[in-house]
Amino acid sequence: MYYEKRPSKKAKKGYTWCVKFYYIDQAGFKRRYSKSGFETKAAAQAHGIQKQKELQEYAQLPEDKTVARLWEEWKKTLVFELAPGTMSNYEQIYRVHLSKRFGNRKINTITYSELQEYFDGLDLSLGYVKNIKAVLSHLFLYAMKDGSMTHNPMNDVTVHAKKKSASEGTLSLSDLEAICEAIDNNNNSRMSLQRKAMLKIFLYIGYYTGLRIGEILALQKS
Repeated sequence: MYYEKRPSKKAKKGYTWCVKFYYIDQAGFKRRYSKSGFETKAAAQAHGIQKQKELQEYAQLPEDKTVARLWEEWKKTLVFELAPGTMSNYEQIYRVHLSKRFGNRKINTITYSELQEYFDGLDLSLGYVKNIKAVLSHLFLYAMKDGSMTHNPMNDVTVHAKKKSASEGTLSLSDLEAICEAIDNNNNSRMSLQRKAMLKIFLYIGYYTGLRIGEILALQKS
C-alpha cells in the first residue's frame, strides 16, 4: 500500500492524498485499487486499510459446496419463478438422474470431460436429455453467482442422444377408438354418461391437435 500527494485547487491545503494498493480478486486475477480526495494521509491510510480488508474477505471463495446443497439453495429461488409443472419436472430430473451421480460431489470438482462422458452414455430421447442439460446448466450458473466456482463447464457440453422416431409411442386412430370403446363399456357407477363424454372429447382434442394435457385442461367451453 502506498500514498501519493496530488495538487488540488478545491482543497484548502492545495493538495489531497491518494491511496493505492494491489489485491487478488475472487477469480484469482491481480487488480489495482486507487482512491483519491483525502484531506490527510491518515485518512487515506485508514480508508486503504479498511478497503483492503473488505477486498480480501470478498476474494475468499465460499466453502466447497456439494451439488446437493446447491440444489436445495437454488430450488428455493425457483419457487416464485417457475410454474408448478416445470418445478415438478426439474425435481424429478434431479431425483432420478442427478442426485445419485453428482449429489455428494463438490461442484467445483466436476469437470467438462466427466459431464460429457455422462451425457454420451445416456440412452434417452433427445428432448429429455436437453432437459437434463438445462437443469445442470442452470445449477452451475447459480454456483457461479454464489461464488462456488468461476466457470460453467456445461457451456462446452454437447448432447448426442438419438432422437426417437415420430411414430414411436404414438397412438393410432384405431388405438384411440378402442380406448373410447373401453370408456363406453366401463360400468363403474362413478362413470356417468357426461363424464364418459368429456373423457372422449379430451382424448380426441389431444389426438387431433397435439395439445399438452395442461393446455387441454385450460380450454374453456366457449
